[in-house]
Amino acid sequence: MSIAPKKRELQFLRIAYLRGPNIWTYRPVLEAWVDIGALEEAPSNTIPCFYERLAGWLPSLIEHRCGVGERGGFLKRVREGTWMAHVLEHVAIELQNLAGLQAGFGKARETSQYGIYKVAIRARNEDVGRAALFAARDLVMAAIEDTPFDVAAVIHDLRRKIDEHHLGPSTACIVQAAAERGIPVTRLNDGNLVQLGYGALQHRIWTAETERTSAIAESIAADKDLTKRLLQSCGIPAPEGAVVENADAAWSAAQEIGLPVVVKPIDGTHGRGVTLDLSCEADVRAAFAVAEAESSSVIVERFVRGREYRLLIVGDKLVAAACREAEEDADKGFVDVTDSVHPENAELAALAARIVGLDIAGIDIVAEDISRPLAEQEAVVIEVDAGPGLLTYLPPASRKPQQISDAIITHLFPVAGQQGRIPIFGITGTEKTTAIAQRLAALLRLAGYRVGLACRDGLYFGHRQVDQRNAVSWAAGERVLMNRLLDIAVIESDAALILREGLAYDRCQIAIVTDTGGLEALANDDILTPEQLCQVLRTQIDVVLPSGAAVLNAHDPRLVEMASLCDGEVIFYATDATLSAIVEHCADGGRAVVAADGQILLMHGNNITTLSNHNTPDLEILATVAAAWAFGVNATLIRFGIEPRNGAA
Repeated sequence: MSIAPKKRELQFLRIAYLRGPNIWTYRPVLEAWVDIGALEEAPSNTIPCFYERLAGWLPSLIEHRCGVGERGGFLKRVREGTWMAHVLEHVAIELQNLAGLQAGFGKARETSQYGIYKVAIRARNEDVGRAALFAARDLVMAAIEDTPFDVAAVIHDLRRKIDEHHLGPSTACIVQAAAERGIPVTRLNDGNLVQLGYGALQHRIWTAETERTSAIAESIAADKDLTKRLLQSCGIPAPEGAVVENADAAWSAAQEIGLPVVVKPIDGTHGRGVTLDLSCEADVRAAFAVAEAESSSVIVERFVRGREYRLLIVGDKLVAAACREAEEDADKGFVDVTDSVHPENAELAALAARIVGLDIAGIDIVAEDISRPLAEQEAVVIEVDAGPGLLTYLPPASRKPQQISDAIITHLFPVAGQQGRIPIFGITGTEKTTAIAQRLAALLRLAGYRVGLACRDGLYFGHRQVDQRNAVSWAAGERVLMNRLLDIAVIESDAALILREGLAYDRCQIAIVTDTGGLEALANDDILTPEQLCQVLRTQIDVVLPSGAAVLNAHDPRLVEMASLCDGEVIFYATDATLSAIVEHCADGGRAVVAADGQILLMHGNNITTLSNHNTPDLEILATVAAAWAFGVNATLIRFGIEPRNGAA
């Protein structure tokens, strides 16, 4: 039977979203297995006018340096000849960039199967990344087949998906500031609820609101009449006004207050339903109808002439201020005036936020000149916003976007260098990794820590097993790190998890790698050689914090070779103290845990401490002891904890 020739096409065989550190990078990527078919025999330079069509549709590809290392490097590769999987990678990246979601990273690598490649692209959002990948395939095929392609329509669709699925601008700028400070970020829903940090040290934000923003304060801020009365009671100028139930009452209130007036919904936001500068009955009645459509209650207030300023308060401090220059949109047409705000006005705005009870607030002020004290002019605070939109203060309105997001992060994490990280013990390998995880969790509980454990035996919060299913998964690890009651996490992983999902955490304090076995189980992932397996397992070592340690089995020569990849300390363990790796490591002042004559020895350079007379100190126990020692658990407690009668052994 004859075999049909392969077509000139790009076929996706499988696509996976790797949410955590993986074989490609520390960050989330979309990995696609791509069969390029007969295009394996047709590099880019063999297809007439392919270069011209590609560069014409995406001229910004000129910025891709690729392996050449210079501007225009990728297009040079296309002109000279490269394979379509490589082209697909760069096009998918650039489509995301053009849509406003910066990607940057990408790789394309051949597999062991002819014409099949693994393509990985940075994907900040899975849905957007998938859409960009499929659009990139269509664009590349159109360039190959010389058929039309609407780049503008694709970019428009991707931008719509970004609006639907990605973080809003306010949340995104806070998340970026957190990431730059090294604070881990976890998105908790499809909207803007985000966790910063892990476990008991985490904080949560929702747009520009934090967990410290009370429901009572939000309710007060939503009630404009109540907010105004509270401000006035504390001596903060606010416009006179009255809540009205119908158009007749609105006109009566307007006459009593004195024209001109403002009519607005009592709990409206972002200027919806607000009508300004009303001086006749017909306009007031019409404005009442507009406001009533937005809220069950309407308020009529004295209209104060002046410029509208928005002051952003974070933790009792003025962070930014903007002045409205245009009337077209509630969040546009503002210019930065932070440096012009009079100190008395900054204090007044901070007081207004405290009166309402908000830790982050937008204070709207109408004044002739914000650089003069409000008391010297006819000026009022017209609104206090909970969860203010930060878009007002971001470019082009503000010159200091970093200052704003940094202030919010510092408000949540006030100690310099604080990253909201609980210690994470990551365990990888095939030899007794579950037993090590269980032993270690028990020992840490004995030391007084609230431990979360995800391993093959299930998911545990403290002593309580909450799920009996195999918990070696990205989702199970995330559940541990989301739990606010836990101050230590012990998470078991394996090579398959790293390949198919990525690690559940960005960095760890202690990494234990037991061995480089299990190669036969990874054939479907195209991991066929020990060297390839080591590239997978090194991910666990790569994520060790500089202040942490990698605990490695000195009996495995490949693990000994990987020790140099660790950013932190390395502690070897072995049942043979005469291994060259142990001897050389300790000679250099390093630490090791070994078994000798039935005893466990803690070796640090030339110093040796005998831990116990354990009958059979095997590798499982030695790895547990080494991890606990690396973390700083007291030797006496370790000795007590590894005795079988005490539950850790």
